Amino acid sequence: MFKVGADRIILNSICYENITIIKKISNYFGSQSLIIAIDIKKNYKNEKIFTYKNSGYINTNFFYLDWIIIVKKMGCGEVLITSINNDGCKLGYDINSLFFIKKKI
Repeated sequence: MFKVGADRIILNSICYENITIIKKISNYFGSQSLIIAIDIKKNYKNEKIFTYKNSGYINTNFFYLDWIIIVKKMGCGEVLITSINNDGCKLGYDINSLFFIKKKI
């Protein structure tokens, strides 16, 4: 993809299967070229937020802040957060989760 002009790629589900792909890509192309997309979903019973893969169908059982820290340590340049709870509802971003991330990371 980089040979045909792309300057960044976005990965999601594959990172849960092969975490080392993040380090390999960032070492070869630079961390600025790699965005990790993270789908999050709040469990309203216990208020915990976990990450999901495969278009939101599979709970990875990673607490979302833990996963962000892991992918950042592995070398991703950017993180793209999508709230499954808000997706398609015209509610906008999950501002509370984003502010919480900003404080913790």
